[in-house]
Amino acid sequence: EVYGVNSANNLYRMKLDHCEDDDSLISSGRKTEQNSVGWNGISSRAVDSNTNGDYKRGSCTHSKTNSNNWWRVYFEEVYAVKKVVIHNRQDCCQNRINGAMVYVGAVYCGTVAYKAGQTIYSIECNGIVG
Repeated sequence: EVYGVNSANNLYRMKLDHCEDDDSLISSGRKTEQNSVGWNGISSRAVDSNTNGDYKRGSCTHSKTNSNNWWRVYFEEVYAVKKVVIHNRQDCCQNRINGAMVYVGAVYCGTVAYKAGQTIYSIECNGIVG
């Protein structure tokens, strides 16, 4: 989930989740891509609005490799991104999220620090435009 506002036209955000605050969900249903796909874990699962962390339920992505993985979402407009929220896989392998870095364009927002039992990670981007 990526939250923010369209910096070119603030009214556009109302179309995304029918909300007029600065916490509009802007990632749902967007075009996505990742460096590899394993076990049918396609990148679009990350923006399907389903936050179920059980891989068998079809909402988690999965890469084919164990290192240097990346995932991205594309926007047709320029946005000021407030935060990125990651719902981690829950059926196994939760620690794999550790060290995941979040960027808006080429600007670094933060890194996920795995904590046992934590299911949701929020990385603040403080309105970085990208």
